[in-house]
Amino acid sequence: MYLSDNESAEFTSGNPQYNDAKDETMEFYLSNGQLDEYPLSWVLPKKQIEKALDYFQKIHKPPLFITWHNDET
Repeated sequence: MYLSDNESAEFTSGNPQYNDAKDETMEFYLSNGQLDEYPLSWVLPKKQIEKALDYFQKIHKPPLFITWHNDET
């Protein structure tokens, strides 16, 4: 997920290769210790996440090679 501030989730990633049940989730611990669940259809392979984090650290913008969904619209 990409947040421009701490108040709202503006963009969520999507995994175009995910074809299983849409209601399945995965648990993630946030940096504040909070446990959240997110749809598996948002979860990306580890190598792609590492590449995306590297891109973001260098460019300071959401990676163009990730499928993003604008949740504000």
